[in-house]
Amino acid sequence: MSTTVYSSNSPLLVDPVADTPADREEFAARPRLLLMEPDPALRRVLASALLRLGCVLNFKRDLESLKATIATGDYSGAIVALDTDLAPVIQLSSAAPPGFRLAIVAHAPPDPVLARRLPDVRFLQKPFDLRELLVILNLPARAEIIKRD
Repeated sequence: MSTTVYSSNSPLLVDPVADTPADREEFAARPRLLLMEPDPALRRVLASALLRLGCVLNFKRDLESLKATIATGDYSGAIVALDTDLAPVIQLSSAAPPGFRLAIVAHAPPDPVLARRLPDVRFLQKPFDLRELLVILNLPARAEIIKRD
């Protein structure tokens, strides 16, 4: 299988000689997630855990590019560090296609009215248990490193 390098824009495949149709199918089947977290330490921990589970990550720095990328429908979910302000959360929720999993990570607990108004959006308060995030994103707590036939 080819080596995968992750950049801030999109995943890049390196060594196309080793790239086979089976590799492309396996890569396409991986969960594709967006991550917008300004704290470099937490971003590193989240990226490390999600990459170990086989996710493809795309890092975003601003709300506008995040909304545009969500609207493409190429991603299955997003982890977004935001204050629990109403406007940006509604904008992200409205840009999301059906079945998109949106996890808002904030320092303060969410407003109960906001949480009831947007039932498809899940809120986590920092610090949080990574297992809770994995449940929200519908990811396994462990990845099978060696595939058994």
